[in-house]
Amino acid sequence: MKKLILLMYLISISAFIQHEIFIEFAIDPKMAIEGPYENSKTSFNYEIKAGFELTSYRFGWSYESHKKIDYWKGAFFVDYILRDRLIGIIPANNFSSNAGAEIAMIKRSFEPDPDWVQYGFNFGTYYRIPKTCLSIGLNYNVFRGETAYRKYQNGYFNEFRHDVMIALKVNF
Repeated sequence: MKKLILLMYLISISAFIQHEIFIEFAIDPKMAIEGPYENSKTSFNYEIKAGFELTSYRFGWSYESHKKIDYWKGAFFVDYILRDRLIGIIPANNFSSNAGAEIAMIKRSFEPDPDWVQYGFNFGTYYRIPKTCLSIGLNYNVFRGETAYRKYQNGYFNEFRHDVMIALKVNF
């Protein structure tokens, strides 16, 4: 029900501002092949993004879930879009790249409360299939992975993590 409300909200915003809305579904191939930890079984990690695109910016919400390790992340993101560019710098028709930032809340099974103030950076490249509203792409996400308290308590500075996802995006 919450997803339907979000979709209706995005459609109404899109009609109001007269720009494209998008819904994106992505999976993490590393988790599907190797699993989340050494010597662990494979598992399914997915991310859903929804939002709208202006001429040079896109912004929206994302939800990532990895049920096997009881992990989820909800985020708000803003990306700068480079149209007709492959990996941001190479001119190419039907390609676009984006780079931006996110503010997120992350919940892990071993932590009693979600980390409310997390941040990260997004990079993506998409190929828009001609004469359709579909795009396929790769997303790279770098995000703060450890709480400040745990970092301070354990005395280490391993606070950023990353993932690479294969995405299918639909523009309306």
